Amino acid sequence: MKRLPYTTILILFFIFTLTSRSSFSKAPAPKITIAPQEIDLKIMKKNEVKYYKIIIGNTGKGDLYIKNVHAPNEKSGLPLSKNAIKPGKKIELTFFYKATINGKIKDYVYINSNDSGNPSIKILLKGEVK
Repeated sequence: MKRLPYTTILILFFIFTLTSRSSFSKAPAPKITIAPQEIDLKIMKKNEVKYYKIIIGNTGKGDLYIKNVHAPNEKSGLPLSKNAIKPGKKIELTFFYKATINGKIKDYVYINSNDSGNPSIKILLKGEVK
């Protein structure tokens, strides 16, 4: 009867340990949804301010945490990481856009979350300033 080398046994042990741990320690995953995915600000006058809303939902099985939201006209990102969006729930965020330069509007809102499948989402803001 042939004996397995010590290193082979050690490697097999680590493989078994890693695969069994990863299957037991997986936490339920969140899944982010965003509506709308594009916002049409239509035609604006220079220095006009328009408000718009974004709805963030969680269709996953784990708690969704918003790490940061960067939107035009915001001085810094908006952290929402203290409050979880529970599975099946939604929140509504209201933002404003101030038209400062004449021409086409093409800007983005960026949302970062703990959704490992889609950790960063960008929402197009479009329109025109006349």
